[in-house]
Amino acid sequence: MRRAMQPPRSRRAFCAFSLLVLLGGPVALAQVRPGDASEDERLRRILQAVAAQPLQAAPFVERRNSPLYATPLELRGTLDFRPPATIEKRTTSPVRESLTITAETVSFDPGNGSPPSVVKLDTQGQLASYVLGLRAVLTGDDKLLRQVFDIRVSGGFEAWKLQLQPRGPQPRRGIRQIVVSGTGAQLRQIDTTEINGDQTEMAITPR
Repeated sequence: MRRAMQPPRSRRAFCAFSLLVLLGGPVALAQVRPGDASEDERLRRILQAVAAQPLQAAPFVERRNSPLYATPLELRGTLDFRPPATIEKRTTSPVRESLTITAETVSFDPGNGSPPSVVKLDTQGQLASYVLGLRAVLTGDDKLLRQVFDIRVSGGFEAWKLQLQPRGPQPRRGIRQIVVSGTGAQLRQIDTTEINGDQTEMAITPR
């Protein structure tokens, strides 16, 4: 019988943002490859609307499914985006810890009095690229987003979905696909599928 397992605290935090599991070889930013005119216009409208309403202490529920766990791992907390470049995820249950992304670093505070772990983005090619992708969604930068992902836009403005597939050769580990969805200007869901089959679902309740 498979036993329930709790991953290390750093793993629990980093898997929340799909892009933070990508610590493989460097990925160069590609030339922007626009879609058709209607898709480009829908993408711009969605991203501009999301950027106009930054996340502020937005509650989230994150569920992670993995062969390592007998039952899905569930985390709860809040998300903040402070333009132009700071993203903060605070987990409040079942543990207290925080993850902060700035223009230059990613830091993880385990919440137990130990010093935060810090990674410099300029030393991690894939990590830097995917942080740029997440920031592009939150700041409304459609051109930057296309440099990092191949994008498929579906649905209308009132119920939209962005399917994001990493550009370039597929590494042996990392992200297979990210699906970002929302309603109007509200970012509601980030679903991530990793190459190893692990899946993360993050439901967000904008304020």
